[in-house]
Formats: sequence, structure tokens, C-alpha cells
Amino acid sequence: MTIHLHVLKGCWPAPLANYLKALGVLRLVGEQADRQARGWWDGENFCLLARLSKAELEAFFLERYEPTPLLSPWNKGCGFFKADDPGLVPLENSRAPRFERFRRGATDARRLLDTVAHVDAVIRAIKARTKTNKTFQSESQRQLLQRCDVYRGCLDQLQTQLSKPDLAADQRAEIERDISMIKSLVLAADRPPRRAEAEALKASTGYKRLLAAAERRFNSQKATLIPDCRRLWRGPHAEWLSAAVVLDEGGTPEWPSLLGTGGNDGNLDFTNNFMQQIGTLFDVDSETGHPTSAAKELLGNSLWVEPANKLTSAAVGQYQPGSAGGANSSTGFASGNLLNPWDFVLMMEGSLLFTSRATRRLDPGAFSRASAPFAVRPHAAGFATPGSEKAQRGEQWMPLWKQPATLEDVMAMYGESRVQLDRQTANRPVDMARAISRLGVARGIEAFVRYAVTSMPRQGQFTPNVAWPIPSLPRLRTTTRLSTGRRFYWQPGQWSRFRRPVRLSRPAPYRRSVQSGLLR
Repeated sequence: MTIHLHVLKGCWPAPLANYLKALGVLRLVGEQADRQARGWWDGENFCLLARLSKAELEAFFLERYEPTPLLSPWNKGCGFFKADDPGLVPLENSRAPRFERFRRGATDARRLLDTVAHVDAVIRAIKARTKTNKTFQSESQRQLLQRCDVYRGCLDQLQTQLSKPDLAADQRAEIERDISMIKSLVLAADRPPRRAEAEALKASTGYKRLLAAAERRFNSQKATLIPDCRRLWRGPHAEWLSAAVVLDEGGTPEWPSLLGTGGNDGNLDFTNNFMQQIGTLFDVDSETGHPTSAAKELLGNSLWVEPANKLTSAAVGQYQPGSAGGANSSTGFASGNLLNPWDFVLMMEGSLLFTSRATRRLDPGAFSRASAPFAVRPHAAGFATPGSEKAQRGEQWMPLWKQPATLEDVMAMYGESRVQLDRQTANRPVDMARAISRLGVARGIEAFVRYAVTSMPRQGQFTPNVAWPIPSLPRLRTTTRLSTGRRFYWQPGQWSRFRRPVRLSRPAPYRRSVQSGLLR
């Protein structure tokens, strides 16, 4: 038996997309091809030790790879709420065995979405009445709105108010106008409204009342969707649910910052983009789901940095800021998004190793919150251009290990994600840095890469990175002196408790200065 060493030059610790891509390669090979495969970081490259040769490794991804069903039915952009969605529908209608898991996951999701999808269609039918172009309300939408409970319930409520004997004349006239306006939304029309007519309709009380009633119904139905998914989903699509969403003690969803808000970054739904990239790489309509003509060249570019000229124009989200386009991102004034579909597919596959959960710190005043592996609360300290923590969603510290590890070993490391500071788990960047300096991390991890999910004006969420190596000997002197001194200097969450003997009128700059010093 021959063991092959692969140096994946396309998988670097930064940006975050390339780090997750390396994890995706290890996860897929370890689950679907070679359970004894091992991976580790050697400087700036990820190394893979497996029974597969280079040709066999490429053949695995091109011919035998089965995509994990990443499905977010709680997001409107996932594709379940559009009849002809370009990402989801082709996979649902596919016949190839490699997409069987996707088909089963979509079926499980649709079982829970019937009511939610119906109310969403009602909302679309209401809004379509104000469209001034070809998206104006269709006959099927008009009939759907006329038959729905929201429409009838809103009219019944207004009729009940109208029947009150002590109703003032002006109130009666207003209710009658609302009833007339709501009824007009289901009347047959021979043309779309003009712009002024559409604006007047949007501003009317009756239209707003009906739309608000439909949105309340949608939100109430959607509130139970994620708990139902957690309770009923089984199989690989449940892995994505565990990584993207956390339910607190009251059943309220919380969102780990690594995957946005439940797999969504602004208008970009990660799962739908993942499905569209699958459609770019494979012939979804064929019997075998064979790769497209560009898939092999793009795979070589993604894994080995081989030249390729078939990159697509697609959004990558928060994971690869350099490819997100924008001003001064190219030789001209601005550029568009450029993406290798394999980069996005493997990146999303790698994100599944970060299973999140709701945790409570062992503190009488602690509260339950979303907790992902090696995730801490955000702070601007340590960056060259610090800003407000309010513009950050969280920080993720990614470990770099130098010893070959199987997928099972890596999953155990992320599952424990143990970074201790004295008797407590580190939950802030400064605590994380102090724990690393004092060797409070499991042996075998060579360094961490610090990623902060920050907001950029009009450009969504970006993830800058800072490397943090683990010293061979603990740097105890400075950090221990701070930890045994007054908590004013090193406890970011305890500043309000410090009162004497020093009072500062503006403590924030001093706090940031001390913390930035610790993070250098």
C-alpha cells in the first residue's frame, strides 16, 4: 500500500476561505475516500497524507464526491420560496446517485415548510399588486390572496369594528376606506398601476394593515420552524443545522458569527450560493452528475494553484475579502467579484467542523449564549486600525497544528476547543492571548490565526486576520503580573467595578492601549 503526500498550495491559513477549504478537503477525503487520511499545517501550506495519488484525489472530487446537503429553510434566500430557484430546484429534480442526500434533505425541509411557504406566497401576492412592470400580481396570486385566511381574517376584524354602535363618524369612514382598499387588492386588473398609483397604494392604511397581518402570521410560523428542524432532522443536513444555528434555553435562535446569521450574509445566502456552485461544477441534469468541462481545470487551480481562466463572477461573502470586488481592488477604479466554485464548495464543506452550542459560563450572573469552537467575543484591540466593537459580530481563532491528524482527531480538537485561563475558559481576545502565552492550549497546536468579523460600509462583513504563534516557553512574567495586580488593567468586563484609588474620565483609550499591548 502506497501513501502519498500532497502539499495543497491552494490551502493557506489566510484568508478564512482558504483555511476552511483545507478543512473541507480533509473532511471529505476522511469521510468518503480514506478514513486514515491525515492533515497538518506546514508553514503556509496544508499537507494531506492519504492512500490516494494526485490523479486519484482529483478523480475522487470529480467523479465520486457527494455534496453535503446544506439547507437553510429559515432563510428566504435558500430557494424554497421560489418556484424556479436556480440553485435548489435542479438538485431537487436531479437523478444522479451522488445528489441523493441533497434530495432527501430538501424533502425533509419541505415537509416543515408548507405553512410558512403558503404565508410567504401571500405576502408576495400582496406586494405584487404594487409592481409597475411584468412582475405585477398574476391571476394565480390574486386567487391565492382572495382565498387565504389572512385576507378573510383582516376583513372580518374590520367588519367587527365597523359594527360597533358607538363608533365615531370619522373612524367609521376610515374603516370603510380600509375595507374598500383591501377588497381592491383581489379585483381583476387589466394593467399594472402607474408609479403614482403604486405609491398611493403602498401609503394607504388598508394595504399596510393587510401586509402587517400577513407578516405577523409569517413570523409566528417561522418561529417554530428552526426548533422543528432541530427536533425532526436526521442525517447530513442536520450537521449544517448544528453549525449554523444555536437554540438557547427558551428556544430562541442565535447565530454563530462564522456562518453569518444562520447561513446568511446580508442578501447572500451561503447555502443557495453553494448549490449554484455545485451546478457550475457538475451536470446536475445528467444520470451520473458528471463534472462539467471546466471542473477539472478549476479543481487544479483550487488545490494546486495551477493556472485557470474560467473563474466565475459570484459573491464569496465574508470569507475572502480580496475577491469581493469594490473600489481600488484592481488596476481600475473598481472590480467585480471573482470566484473559483471549488473554493466556495470546499470552504462550506469545511465549515461543518465548527459545530456550535449554547453554553453558560460558571458564573452566578452568566447568561446563555452561542458558542462555537475557539470563538470569543469581539474586541478591536490588537488591530492596526481599531474601531468600535459594535461593528463586529465576533472573533474566531483558528488553530494551526504541525502533527499529522486524522479527521477524527481534528473533530475531537474542535469539539473540545479547550483554551483555559486559570480555572476559566477564555472568552475574550485578551484572555485568549494570555492563555496561549501561558500554554493554556492543548499541545500540538503551533499557532492560532485571529479572525474578526467586522462590518465595512456598504460592503458587508469582512474578516481580517492576525497570526498568533504559541511560544515554546510560557511568557508568564508580563501576563501574570497583570493578572495578580488590579483587575482594572486586564479585566475588560470589570471596568465599571473599579473605583479607587484611580479615576479616569475616559477609560476606553487606556483600556484599549493596555489590551493592544498584550495582543502584540
